[in-house]
Amino acid sequence: MFLCCIKRITNQFKDKLGQGAYETVFKGRLPNDVLVAVKVLNNFKATREEFINEVGSMCRIHHVNVTCLIGFCADGNKRALVYKYMLNESLEKFIFATSDQTHSLSWGKVQDIAIGMAKGIEYPH
Repeated sequence: MFLCCIKRITNQFKDKLGQGAYETVFKGRLPNDVLVAVKVLNNFKATREEFINEVGSMCRIHHVNVTCLIGFCADGNKRALVYKYMLNESLEKFIFATSDQTHSLSWGKVQDIAIGMAKGIEYPH
């Protein structure tokens, strides 16, 4: 995808979902109305070829605990990954909620999630 497509999908990067040290994530909508999460990578140092090779590896991962990569952008020095949008907001919001917040999870549920995450991380290795 070209950067202009990423901008259109995200409505000019208006709906920010979160930010990390190396990326900013935006909510987007494809022309067929499918919701996506667009991860824009900041200060990405790898070459275009290295990035595309990594994307190729990511596309081969199909696991119930790993969200689907459905597209990418390698336009100039801009890099972005387009994922299937997952409902229920950020997992961080649920795991670190205090017990008086409506989004808090039981320790058993947190353990189940942690095991699922570990399985998702282990799968491609």
